[in-house]
Amino acid sequence: MFNASPSTIAVSAAGPVRAPKDLEGRRLVGHSSDVALRTFGVFCAATGIDRAKVAVGAFGGGFREQVEALHGASDLHGVFGYVSTIASAMAQGGPDGNGRLRHLRFADHAPDLYGSVIMASRRVLDADRSAVAGLVRAINRGVRDAVRNPEAGIDAVMRRAPYADRRAEMLRLKTTLAIEMAHPEGRRLGIGAIDPARFGRSIAQMAAAANLAASPSAAEVFTPEFLPPTGERVTSLAKG
Repeated sequence: MFNASPSTIAVSAAGPVRAPKDLEGRRLVGHSSDVALRTFGVFCAATGIDRAKVAVGAFGGGFREQVEALHGASDLHGVFGYVSTIASAMAQGGPDGNGRLRHLRFADHAPDLYGSVIMASRRVLDADRSAVAGLVRAINRGVRDAVRNPEAGIDAVMRRAPYADRRAEMLRLKTTLAIEMAHPEGRRLGIGAIDPARFGRSIAQMAAAANLAASPSAAEVFTPEFLPPTGERVTSLAKG
């Protein structure tokens, strides 16, 4: 879905962390299942960070609470997350706090990494491939509709979750479209497809960071079989 990694490490704009190497000797936190936290090893390898010199912990609260804690803290220096998720959280429940943050974006430092994807179990693939194809078509239609009319997309979100903050959800959508989906590769391939060489490099980086005994091939992880034709998919929203 995302041709650029959505992961980031949010730090205080007024704090001491200005570049990745500044994270050494600091403490970062994130949800235990957070993608940025779990792929931090790739970020470290790409930026020359000594992973052993960075303390990483987990938290169970909301993003805004954790990110707000960065400001003026002596024992907390960064929060893992998605750029769009943190932007949305910082626009909820009070004044917009995004201007007080600096982002160390994985897309800038580990550009081979892709973002979120639709996963299917091998059991489902073996049992009902037509259902998987139908799901992908439906998601693709929803993405196209939301890109054409973001307000209608947020209308759908509010029907599903009427308690949501509409302004924050619109910011989340616009950030997703402008960052994660606005990659030049999408213009060439269409959103949903991959560059096999780039994807192979990302797998190798992940395998090395996780000390895997073997690295799977791109074909073992991804298939374009269920994608609609390129002309029916969203292409990159990048201006350049």
